[in-house]
Amino acid sequence: MLKKISHKLMATIIGVTLIAAAAIYASGYFAVRSGLAGITEQLHRRHLDSFAGRVGSLYEIHRGWDALLADDRWLRSLFPGQPREAYRFAGPPERRRGRRPPPFPNIRLLDADERVLNPGGPFPPELQFPMVPVRAHGEVVGYLGFPAGRELRRTVEAGFTGAALWTMVAGALVATLLALAAALLLARRLLKPVHHLSEKVHNLAGGDFSQRARIYGEDEIAVLAEDVNFLANALQQNQQARQRWISDIAHELRTPLTVLSAEVESAQYGIQGSSDDMLESMGEEIHQLNTLINDLRTLTQSDLGGLSFQRERIPVRRFFEDYAHKAKSKLVPHGLSLEPDIELDEKLSLFADKGRLKQLLDNLLQNSRRYTDAGGKVQLSLHQDERELVLCWQDSAPGVPAESLPKLFERLYRVEGSRNRATGGSGLGLSICKSIVEAQNGVIEAGHSKLGGLAITCRLPLMT
Repeated sequence: MLKKISHKLMATIIGVTLIAAAAIYASGYFAVRSGLAGITEQLHRRHLDSFAGRVGSLYEIHRGWDALLADDRWLRSLFPGQPREAYRFAGPPERRRGRRPPPFPNIRLLDADERVLNPGGPFPPELQFPMVPVRAHGEVVGYLGFPAGRELRRTVEAGFTGAALWTMVAGALVATLLALAAALLLARRLLKPVHHLSEKVHNLAGGDFSQRARIYGEDEIAVLAEDVNFLANALQQNQQARQRWISDIAHELRTPLTVLSAEVESAQYGIQGSSDDMLESMGEEIHQLNTLINDLRTLTQSDLGGLSFQRERIPVRRFFEDYAHKAKSKLVPHGLSLEPDIELDEKLSLFADKGRLKQLLDNLLQNSRRYTDAGGKVQLSLHQDERELVLCWQDSAPGVPAESLPKLFERLYRVEGSRNRATGGSGLGLSICKSIVEAQNGVIEAGHSKLGGLAITCRLPLMT
């Protein structure tokens, strides 16, 4: 059984070529055989015309048929070197026992009125054959005919059939050799990029994600090479993200632990005695650690598909109006105001987890509270777009650079610059928002706010 593509390709091309050659040979053979009758008849008529001309000359010399019929020596001049039986006049078929028929056919001769001049007529049907006119002094004086002999048929068959069939055989052999050469070249050309791709895939499997495949042409193999390069790029980015993720987690855990360690050591060595301020500081660091650990646990559950949801029917307008009323009091200590813009019908509802939906809004609120300048604004707007609920959370300056917008939902990512506060979070809040929205079969996007800051847009499917 053939295993390699090159062998299968060559076997297929050669097989198809041989089948085509056999079909051409068979059709050519039958075509030549069917055309032999016409060729034989044409040659036979040429012979008849030649013989009729010579008989006409003898007719002129002997001045009629009587003298010719009385002596058949003139027939010997037409068929020199043949026995008498070879050119006897046609008559009823007869054959001596044990003897072969004469090598040449018999002759039929008619006068100008088509009366039979041969002795021994009439003739049986099997002796019907073409007749040609015999002319003397420019007039038709009779008709002459005899069937084509076996030698003529054999000569035609040997000359035409043999040459034609050998030509077809030679053509088939040449075509097979050309097909073999074409198959070798085609297999080598097609398999070169395949072998190259195989090498790159093995390198990727070995952990070398820097490999990129060369792209040959624009065919399906080139498309496959582009897909391999896309896979290599994704694997490389995932590897870098994983390394950055581990490094960032270590940094986030180290910061509060360092503060706690310093507070404890200062108390142990009497540098700073235990006080309410120190206990409050230690409590804040412990709270930050717990928040980070809980956020990491939430994202891990989301990755494993274990993020729990208790879905229920939620009246959209009432839920968001209640949340907006409570959120206003949480923003006041930070010098921020909330402007709700809820344009929804009272009957609209979501089939969602109320706790997860509140967690989504809390994370958005916490993000704006941490990074928005004092005296700024936060806007919560909701409207219906066909069968989707569109939630847009916007805040005022500072904004986010355009190149940072696609990265905001990456874990532990924080914007360098004006929105990165020393008291900022872990960079997991928006990642959790994305996990919650996608678990609800929704879509979340980040963009520039018309208020000058960040805009987070969520699209959630409504109940139908």
